Amino acid sequence: ADSTSTRLSSRTRGQECPSRGALDTSRRDSYPSDRKRKVGRTLRLVSWNCGSGFHHKVGALSALAPDIAVIQECANLDTLVRKSPEFAPSGALWVGDNPNRGLGVFSFGRYRLAQADTGATAITYALPAHVIGPSTFNLVALWSHYGRTPIRVGALGPTLLALRAYAGLLVEQPSIVAGDLNNHVRRDKPGKASNHANAVIASAALGLVSAYHA
Repeated sequence: ADSTSTRLSSRTRGQECPSRGALDTSRRDSYPSDRKRKVGRTLRLVSWNCGSGFHHKVGALSALAPDIAVIQECANLDTLVRKSPEFAPSGALWVGDNPNRGLGVFSFGRYRLAQADTGATAITYALPAHVIGPSTFNLVALWSHYGRTPIRVGALGPTLLALRAYAGLLVEQPSIVAGDLNNHVRRDKPGKASNHANAVIASAALGLVSAYHA
């Protein structure tokens, strides 16, 4: 992308698809989050399950002044261009198989995004990315969507699948896993492969710690 605009790209069913719209990043200095940005402050990362209709809620996100935002149940990028033209992040990625509800990752200010080419089998609602900016790191964004069918006892579930698929990415440099994991140890059951406790153990093995509990 050049210094004035970046093309939105969306991925449906694991395939790259060019967007029909483009973000006008020449306006990014007027975006509310940039006015609130302070030089030298720490990275601000927001993860939000917006419950769909994100194009009507971009003001709530801008009020948080994020550097990076991981938005679950987010409409695809074509929809955001059409319905929320004032939304002008510096970078955008999207993945999903439902144009109205997928997983979006957005950067703001001096941060940029590049989708990571891991060679791993695509996982719906998981998005591996390189974040480039004042702090450079790898990101695995997640919306751990289990669907309407109860998961089998022996199935790993989306979080563990993503941790395994993107393990190489997560250990090659400082990394963050962020999103809606849709799980908790209170829901764990004996012998269930997708137990949240198993995800905690797998995360620790990759050198990850909970920012919430740190």
